[in-house]
Amino acid sequence: MKRTLAAMIAFIAVQITWIGTPAQAAEITILVNQGALSGVRDLAAGYEKASGNKVVVDLRRRSVAGGENQNQCAR
Repeated sequence: MKRTLAAMIAFIAVQITWIGTPAQAAEITILVNQGALSGVRDLAAGYEKASGNKVVVDLRRRSVAGGENQNQCAR
């Protein structure tokens, strides 16, 4: 009985400390191709306002065989 009471008190103490800590905002990175860049930036700005999470829209280029560059798109 005493062991159960001690466990319940410890559980409640942990819950109280977790409730007091604020949640942290996430940082989301989106890799896009050139055609979708402007649309995704508009959507990302609205999402940032609504959620408080930071969104990074990145246009990355990767080198392919033959030396020409192509856009890299996350699927």
